[in-house]
Amino acid sequence: MKGVNSRHRLVWAGICCYLLVTLALVGPAHVASATQTEEQIDATPNVKFVNVYINGTTKLWPYTSREKDFSTLTLPINVVFHEDADTVRRLFVASNEDSDSQWTTKTPSNETVILNGTSTRWSESDGATRYTYVETESGGVWKDETYQLHDGSYFGTRYHLRLYEGGTPTKRWTAVQAHHEHWDWFRLRHTVNSLAEAQRHVERDFYGTRYLGAIERQRYGNGGIMDTDGWVTVIDLVDWTVGGPQFFVLPVLGLLAAVTDRLGSVRDVLEDSELSHRLSSSHVTLFLTMASLPFTVRLVSIALEQQTPLGDSPKVIAAICFPILAFGLPILASYLGYTLRADDGFVVAAIGLGVGFLLDYSALQITTLPIAVVVHRVTLLLAIGLIAAGGVRWSDDVVTRHGYTLAGATLWVGALCWSLLGF
Repeated sequence: MKGVNSRHRLVWAGICCYLLVTLALVGPAHVASATQTEEQIDATPNVKFVNVYINGTTKLWPYTSREKDFSTLTLPINVVFHEDADTVRRLFVASNEDSDSQWTTKTPSNETVILNGTSTRWSESDGATRYTYVETESGGVWKDETYQLHDGSYFGTRYHLRLYEGGTPTKRWTAVQAHHEHWDWFRLRHTVNSLAEAQRHVERDFYGTRYLGAIERQRYGNGGIMDTDGWVTVIDLVDWTVGGPQFFVLPVLGLLAAVTDRLGSVRDVLEDSELSHRLSSSHVTLFLTMASLPFTVRLVSIALEQQTPLGDSPKVIAAICFPILAFGLPILASYLGYTLRADDGFVVAAIGLGVGFLLDYSALQITTLPIAVVVHRVTLLLAIGLIAAGGVRWSDDVVTRHGYTLAGATLWVGALCWSLLGF
């Protein structure tokens, strides 16, 4: 019995060490590099307005808001076009299958243009409604999006634009909130990665094109949120065009090359470890399952979005794929950890799922995450490790593993509820 108690204490000591290391990794030293999501910004701004046109009669509140209220500010406006929203939208969704030399203005409904030779493909998009405020001579008005566009994949990464039209009949303008984001399967919504990167992405699309009249940055003083500096890109256009959508492909080749480069060092570490002496097919199966499932769900969801009629109903795709992660991961961890020792099951499942998260984010080219998302993922790793440890049947001690399963399942459900309720 003394040996049993010692082993029991050893497992819990390992869990405590795991938590301490995790907290150290996501501590204050890493907060500076983490970005924020729209949902996390909860500040009451100093309400101020800017003139989009010099001596213009309408003014813009250079932010977006979750509700028709200044106190629910989300993200700042970072691009403005001196043109109406219909023209801006038609330009963004232009096909780049034809060369710039074929650009014409005779029949706008049939025009095509290449956007500076880039691989940009803008198309109509879905997203939560956000409002901005416009002050006119007759009073102020809250406006929702005139259009939403994206370049990328709804269930992968994308550049997302919200377009708001304002101005007078003779001086129309379109304010744009541009951001780069990725779909988070455990939050069932998008997490914003960067505003500045999306702003530069829009700028690059217009540099050197024949329909660009002028492009400059003006000081709107709406910085300080995420990586914004308060300078807004202002673009004057000389004509418009139309076109069609295209989708992005995940950049996995670079990731595979990096993983291959590290295989030698990983093999050396494993050969020197105690675990290698009792490594079995059950260890390998559990690890590969945990590591591959998040990335597999990502690929399947993008394929359904791009190749099937379900692309018009992203919520249906989410309803199909989310249960695979929410229920499939813990069920498989418990089942595949059935014949493993408690400590083996915990370590292999947690590390495997951690590698799965890294593969997913690497393929999406995500380099920074909000601190709340990092803490959430660490909680999921702890939960899946406990669930796998609780799946023990064949073990050299008689300590009941039901406690591990119960603790892990409770932690897993709690983490999912935490994310779905909008941390």
